[in-house]
Amino acid sequence: MRSYLRSAQERCSSFLLALQTDTPGPPINFVFEDVRKNSVICKWEPPLDDGGSEILNYVLEKKDNTKAEMVLDLKPVVTNRKMCLLNWSDPEDDGGSDIIGFIVERKDAKMHTWRLAIDTERSKCDITGLVEGQEYKFRVSAKNKFGTGPPVEIGPILAVDPLGKITNFMFF
Repeated sequence: MRSYLRSAQERCSSFLLALQTDTPGPPINFVFEDVRKNSVICKWEPPLDDGGSEILNYVLEKKDNTKAEMVLDLKPVVTNRKMCLLNWSDPEDDGGSDIIGFIVERKDAKMHTWRLAIDTERSKCDITGLVEGQEYKFRVSAKNKFGTGPPVEIGPILAVDPLGKITNFMFF
């Protein structure tokens, strides 16, 4: 009798260990039934595959597709007494719409007000009209059809010739 119980117990244990659960499939027939300015009513039916277990709840996530993310790797490539060439990479996330351009702003490092330096479609730009000896801060924001993403800032950067001022010219 003991061997029969042990054998039955081992078979049940083996059966229970073989029973595995998985994540359920996606809900089906998902629809936005009523969309309003500040709310939405969604309806769906349970998934065809429950993953081997009763579904206890659903998680509904909202993504704000309004703005692009921050640009990456903003850095000055060339700086001299009158200009600064900035270079950066596109954001990893475009916010749900293609990147259509970049807003580049500058300010005197001691001031509080930013001003538009350039609006460009490229991920690099020359900022001209700098005053020699002045320190500047720059910031770049990506934009898509939904709006402008958060800026990435760099600086202060000193507007000077990298080799110093040339005072003597020799012509041959």
